[in-house]
Amino acid sequence: MEIVMPEPAVVVFTAALVVILALLTAGGASKLARLDGSTYPAALMRGPPLSPLCSPLPPL
Repeated sequence: MEIVMPEPAVVVFTAALVVILALLTAGGASKLARLDGSTYPAALMRGPPLSPLCSPLPPL
């Protein structure tokens, strides 16, 4: 059985596409954080709204 390797151009294109999508996602998250009046790192630490990590735990 022969292992088929993808063309180098396909690997470079896929890597570039992943980096571009990651930058666009980070930029969108940063813009939403600034619209909320917060900084991007603070928004990451706070988590999404209605997150179980953000809400206080009920008393035992």
